[in-house]
Amino acid sequence: MGSARTAAIGAAAIVLAVGTPSFAQSSKVFRVGILAYGAGDSQAVIADLQKGLTDIGYVEGRDVEIVYQSGNAAQLPDRAASLIRGEVNVIVAVREPAAAAASKATTTIPIVMTEYGGDPVKGGLAASLRRPGGNVTGNTTLSDALWENRLGKLRELVPKAKRVGVVLNRANVGSESCFGAISEVAKAMTMQAIRIEVADTNALESMLIQERPDALAVCGDAAMPGFAKVIADVALKLRLPTVAVSREYVEAGALLSTGANPSDQRREAAYYVDKIRKGGKPSDLAIRQAGTFEVVINVATAKRIGVAVSPIFLQTVDARID
Repeated sequence: MGSARTAAIGAAAIVLAVGTPSFAQSSKVFRVGILAYGAGDSQAVIADLQKGLTDIGYVEGRDVEIVYQSGNAAQLPDRAASLIRGEVNVIVAVREPAAAAASKATTTIPIVMTEYGGDPVKGGLAASLRRPGGNVTGNTTLSDALWENRLGKLRELVPKAKRVGVVLNRANVGSESCFGAISEVAKAMTMQAIRIEVADTNALESMLIQERPDALAVCGDAAMPGFAKVIADVALKLRLPTVAVSREYVEAGALLSTGANPSDQRREAAYYVDKIRKGGKPSDLAIRQAGTFEVVINVATAKRIGVAVSPIFLQTVDARID
């Protein structure tokens, strides 16, 4: 085994505090607002940030209070405004749409982005990764840059694939960048990227039957309830080999993924919260790129859709699901 290369929409805030119910009661309590795109993994998002803060030495209620808001792309501006009205000291923005909404809502409150898949410089959130220059810092996977790896591995498994259906949600601000990256890589590999745009998952099967791709590439979207499972089920039904951005899709039944561990990224956000609480400025805190990625394959899915996986290929992956 290779070494690690390494959703219902929330409408209400979750306030987590122990011993200090109100920020006004203690000026020592640092108020952290989480703004998340999608809400299916709200407990995991909160738990990972809590773990990161605890590891540094923070005691919730005594040192820090966490307020959680989430929503789809249309809801995020209101959710961001709610956090600002609540006088948070920093906003942890989870995924591209949340980071975009937070940066539009405030230029003064520090923003720590995490699980950001695109390029924050191209996205207008930072002047550079080394010196962001504004009120946004955090970590990024630069996931779009991994599509050469993803499509390369897909080509190894399905060498005859020519038409790749790119499943994306137009409402997600990161989708256009994702589609552009896939299109560019596909062209270089003499493949064609076919746009499969979904506002929800109900019409996915009929769209795929109509477009008839040879394989699927999935631009992840946390705002659609059950997005990963629906895509995996439809792909299995139509016997379409599918490559995605994270392990979640492979666990749901997709064939393959290459991506960073989201829990690691969310825990790392605590590092930035700590630096900011101690007086650090986002403009001076370098944006970190994920340094480790994992390749995961679902061997059971490969068997079900008739894709042969060689022992040599299995040596290049970090985890397998049987």
